[in-house]
Formats: sequence, C-alpha cells, structure tokens
Amino acid sequence: MSKIVLYPANGYDFDAADVAAYLAGLTSGVFSGDEDFPVTAAGGLKVTVGAGRGWVHPSRFTGYSITKREADTLTMPLADPSLPRIDRIVMRYDAGARAASLQVLQGTASSTPTAPAISRTELIYDLCLAEITRPAAAASITTGQITDTRLDEALCGIVRDGVTGIPTDELLAAAKERIGGLEEKATSSAAAAKDSEDAAALSETHAAASEKNAKTSETAAKRILTDTQNAVKTVTANMNAAAGSASTATTKAGEASTSAGAAATSRQAAEKAQKAAEDAAALAGTRAGTDKTLNTENAPADAAAVGKAFASIIKAYDISLATASWKATSDTAAKNAGWAYQCDATVSGCTAALEPSATVSLESVVVAQKAGLGSICSTDAGFCRFYAEKVPTADISLRLLLTNKNPV
Repeated sequence: MSKIVLYPANGYDFDAADVAAYLAGLTSGVFSGDEDFPVTAAGGLKVTVGAGRGWVHPSRFTGYSITKREADTLTMPLADPSLPRIDRIVMRYDAGARAASLQVLQGTASSTPTAPAISRTELIYDLCLAEITRPAAAASITTGQITDTRLDEALCGIVRDGVTGIPTDELLAAAKERIGGLEEKATSSAAAAKDSEDAAALSETHAAASEKNAKTSETAAKRILTDTQNAVKTVTANMNAAAGSASTATTKAGEASTSAGAAATSRQAAEKAQKAAEDAAALAGTRAGTDKTLNTENAPADAAAVGKAFASIIKAYDISLATASWKATSDTAAKNAGWAYQCDATVSGCTAALEPSATVSLESVVVAQKAGLGSICSTDAGFCRFYAEKVPTADISLRLLLTNKNPV
C-alpha cells in the first residue's frame, strides 16, 4: 500500500516533502499587490525590488513560501543600440538549487518586441513581477517604462486558497475599463473645445479671403496704405482703437498693432515696417485693378482691415497615422525622451518653415494613449513626423494645423 501522510501528528518523523504537500493548498503569487516585491526605477539602468512575501505552487503536491525581508537593487543590461525590446523581472524558484532568487529575463530586440517567456515547471517556477520596455539606445529606465504584472494571474497573481478564488483578472479588467471611461470623459471636453477653436480659425481664414477678394478698387488699396502709415506714426492711439474695435475673427489685429508699437520705439524697425506696408499696399493695388477715377483722401483708419492684412495663414488637414507606417526612429532626442517609433504623414504643401499643431480625434484617444503618442511633432518638405513609445494597435486619426508666423 502506498504511503499516506497525516500531518501534523505526534510520534511521526516528517520530511520537507510532507510539509510541502501540506502547503500545496495555496496558489502561486504574492500576498499583497501593494507591498510585496514592487519594482521601481532607481536611476540609470538600475531598478529596485522591494521586500515582500510570495508563494509558488509548482505541482499538485508541493507548495513553497518565499520571504525577502529587504529591498534589492538590480542593474539591467544595456539597451539595444537600434531596436527596442521588453525585459522581465521575475522571482524564480529553483528546485535543483533549493533556493529562490531575483532574475532578469532579457527579451529579443525587434521593431515589434515581445516579452520573454517565463518558466512554469516543477523544477523552475517564475513569478513575473514587472515588464520593462527598453527603447533603442536608451541610457536610463524611467517609471513610465515599468509595467506592474503582479496582479496578472497568468504571470504572478495574488495568493489564495485552492478552493475559493479571487477573480483578479476580472477585477483588473473592470478597474481598467473604469479608468478608461474617466480618461475619455476628461479628454472629450478638451477635444470638443479644440475642434471649436479649429472651426473658428478656419472661419477666420475664409473671412479674410472673402474680404481680400472684395477689395477690387484702388480706393481699398489706398485705405490699407493710409491705415498702415497712421499706425506707424500714431502707434499708441491705433493700439487702443484696435483693442476696442477688433472682433473675435480679427483678434490677430492686436498682434499687428503690437508689432507697429515695437517698430515705433526703433527708427530702423519703423522704417522697415512702413516699407513692408507700402509693398503690401502696392501688391493690393495691382490685384485691385487699374481704375484711376476713384481717389478718397484721408480715409478713416480701419484696425480690423490692418489686422486681417497681416493675419497668420492657417492650413488644416484631417490625417490618419496608419499602423503599418510606424518604424523605429533614429532620432537620438526622441529616443532619449522615450519615443522609440516615428511615423511620417504625407501633407501636401508642408514645409519645414510651417509650425505644426495636432489634436487627436475622440475615437483615437485611447489608442494614442496606449501607444504613448509623443507630445511634439515636426515638419519637413511634404510631410509631418510624429513619435510614439510603441507601435499603435490601430490607425490614429487627428486634425493637423500648419501656421505661418505674422511678418515682422
């Protein structure tokens, strides 16, 4: 008959296997997701693994307690110079060594990296504590690159008895869904406000274009020239008049008055400003026609007309950053900022002299946040470049504005 162990009982000698069988009633994991073995950035390539208690259940009849009373600091291997990768920090039970230890599992560098596999056998059993995203050529590890995996039952989990279970996967999914809902509500108002601002800017551009087309006579050109000369000669009065009369659509008129004020404090700057205004008036006169029968002297100043003549040109585009268009970036500054990927979006008429401003559409906010879409973008001939920590799981739709600064 096979051996039947009754534990504990007086008068019997028990070995480690008997005790391990007694402890086999608990599942693998940590006792507390807040206190046990937290992984944090410690500067440079170092991370700290806090003290804690854990449990491994490598087979049906074995269970082992793991206790680490003090924090330990680990030095991570260098990042790959050209491709990103994902590393893991694990607490490993080694039956052969009869010991438990912290281990760094280094992933494989790739344009689409995946985390290295953990071991789950009777002889080697891992509790994955954290995953660390390693951007190409990154010289340090930041908090944002560390993903806590202790609540993931497939990788670690919370210790529980083998009869009643705590559905941590369901609880974690519910928490993430709630957080995502709050983030969506928090960003929807800002996105709506930005869309309204874009619409207003586009309306302003159309209004300026319509007004320019309406100036079909030499009288209109004469008014622009007169107003500009008066603004240079009497800067203070014209600034006050512009502030009181300019509407929302001509807000940038204030910028023209301010530029004129700065020109008035410097003779050389004033002469340049007046010359630029005269050139603009001459161009307007050319486009207005050659009718010499109209001649209105001392026309009243029109601050709104002056402002619109110098208003910024705004170009708006609705573009999509396709998932397949992302690739590993070679931009050192972007890598140091944690952005391992770049996407060049084709934009007709785009040049390096234009200033970009982008707003993610509401339906793409969650995808952009998960990918770590960069807070900056840049322009060049024919395209606009965007950055991200990871390759997005879906296309990202956004509104792109390109602007020229007012002439000085």
